[in-house]
Amino acid sequence: MSDVRDKARFKESLETLVKRFAENRGNLREHETRSDIINDMLTGLGWTLGARGRDMWEEVAVKGETTLFLDYLGKDPRSETPLLIVEAKAEGKPVVSLSASSVAGLGEKTANDDDATIVARAVDHLKNGGDVASSPVSREWAQWIEKLRDYISIVHARSGHRVKRVAITSGRWLVIFCDPVLAFLEPGHAADSGIHCFREGDLVQQSDAIYGWLARSALAREPPERLRPAQLRAYVAGDHIAEIFRALWVVHGKVGAHFDERPQITVYPALLLRRHDGLFITVTGDRTERFILPREDCRLAEHISDVTVCANALLQTVRAELETTFVPVGIERFPGFGGTLEQLPALTVRPPMPQTGRTPLIKPTPSHANEFLLVTGISSHYLGVQATVANCRFHDWKVCHELGQHKSDYPVVARSVMPRSFFCSGEEHHCAHREVHDRRDARCHIDAFEEFLCCRVCTFQALCWPANEESRLPCGSYGAGSPLPP
Repeated sequence: MSDVRDKARFKESLETLVKRFAENRGNLREHETRSDIINDMLTGLGWTLGARGRDMWEEVAVKGETTLFLDYLGKDPRSETPLLIVEAKAEGKPVVSLSASSVAGLGEKTANDDDATIVARAVDHLKNGGDVASSPVSREWAQWIEKLRDYISIVHARSGHRVKRVAITSGRWLVIFCDPVLAFLEPGHAADSGIHCFREGDLVQQSDAIYGWLARSALAREPPERLRPAQLRAYVAGDHIAEIFRALWVVHGKVGAHFDERPQITVYPALLLRRHDGLFITVTGDRTERFILPREDCRLAEHISDVTVCANALLQTVRAELETTFVPVGIERFPGFGGTLEQLPALTVRPPMPQTGRTPLIKPTPSHANEFLLVTGISSHYLGVQATVANCRFHDWKVCHELGQHKSDYPVVARSVMPRSFFCSGEEHHCAHREVHDRRDARCHIDAFEEFLCCRVCTFQALCWPANEESRLPCGSYGAGSPLPP
C-alpha cells in the first residue's frame, strides 16, 4: 500500500500513452479509444475491469425517463456506492472551446479563458435553463455536458448517493468534476465545485494530481476485503474501535466427480471490527488457518474446539497489534451489513427479508461465488456440538413423513450440494420437519450454504427464536419414548 509507488506506476502508464499518441493521427474510434487507451488509464488508477474482483463496470444501463448507458461506472463492490463515472470520447474529438458566437459576443479577453472556466460557463448555462443551441461551447460539447448532467441526476436519484467524481476524456484530454452533484444539480456556480482540465501535454506532469482525484484508493478510502493483523494500523487504531465481533469466512464448495458431488464447507476464523465512524474491517489470519467441516459426527467436537483455539489466537494477535484489550460482543449488538437485497451481488445469499426486522448477519464476498462473511458475535462457530433439545425424532425424515410433516419428497440420505444439506436425515444436526422449515424461511441466517440445519444446534437459535416464539418449534414434542399421534 505505497502511495508513492502507485503514483509512479500511473505516471509511467501515462508516459506510455503519450508516446502512443505521437505514433497515430488521432483517428481511433470511441470503442478503440476505450480498449486501447482509457482502459489502461483506469487500470493505472487502480480500477479493476475484469470479471474477477471487478469494481469498474462498462456500459452500465441506468433508467430514468429513458434508459442511458454509462461508458464506465466505478463502484464500491461491497456497498454498491457509485464512486466514479467516466464518459469516453473518440481520440480525435476536440478539447472544449467556446462557440464562434460566444467569442463574438463575449469579446477577445473572454475567448482566451482556460478550459476549466469554459466548461464551468457551459454547465452554468445548462443549470440556468439554457438550451444546447445557445450554449457558450460548441454544439457537440453542449450535448456532452447535457448528457453528463443526466447521468449524474439519474445515478443520484437511483442510488441515493452522490457520485464522487465524473470525468470525460478522449485520452488526449481529460476533464474532471470533483463534486459533480454540486456542479450540475445544486445552486451556485459550477466553477466553485472544482473542475480540472488537462491537455495531452499536461497529463504526465499533472499525473499525481489526476491520481489523487480519480484513483480507486482515493475515492473508496475503505480497507480491502480482508486484512491480516499486521496490516491493521494502516486503517485503524485501538481507540478508534467501537465494537468487535467474532466471525467466520465460510466457503461452500464441492468435491467428487460430477456424478458424485458432495458438499465441503471450509471455515476461516475472522474478526469484524467496527470503527466509530461505522466502517467495518474484516481481519483473518494466515491462509493456512482453515478448517474443513468433518464428515464424521465423532470429529465435530474436535473441529469446533480447533476453530475456537484458532479464533482466540487471532483475537490475541489483533489485541497485541493494536495495543488494546477489547472483547467481542454478542450478535444482538451487530447493526447489520446494510444495503437492500437488490444492492447485494446476485450470488446465492438470501439475507432475511426487510419486513421481518431481522438484521443481516451474513454477506456474500463480492469477488467469489459461494464465499460468505458470517458474524457470530461471541461464538467462534455457527455450530454447536449437540442439540439443546435431546431425543428429538424430527431429525429423521421417516418420522416426519409418518406425521405428514416431511420436508421435500425424499429424505437427504447423503451429504448434498442441492439442496444444500451437509448433514443427513437421522443425524442430530439435520432437521426434516416441514413446519420448522416453513417458519424459519424468512429468518434463517445461514441458508445460503446450509438449508437443513437443526435450529437447536445453531449459534443463532436464541436470536431467531426468542423466548416468546420458541414454543412454535415442535422440537422434542414427541420424544424417543413418546407414541406418535394418530
